[in-house]
Amino acid sequence: KQWSEEMLATFEATWDAVAEEEAANNEFFAKVLKDMNDFRDGYTLWKENAFLPRK
Repeated sequence: KQWSEEMLATFEATWDAVAEEEAANNEFFAKVLKDMNDFRDGYTLWKENAFLPRK
């Protein structure tokens, strides 16, 4: 099943709100969340440049 862009945006916004609230109340969660987000941000570079374009 594929989710609509609207549903994906809803899921992401809800996750962001829940994660922000949990991070404010849980120091360990905040650290893990930061590490996960840093990794994900860095992974984008590899995803975009890992393979050469094919003709």
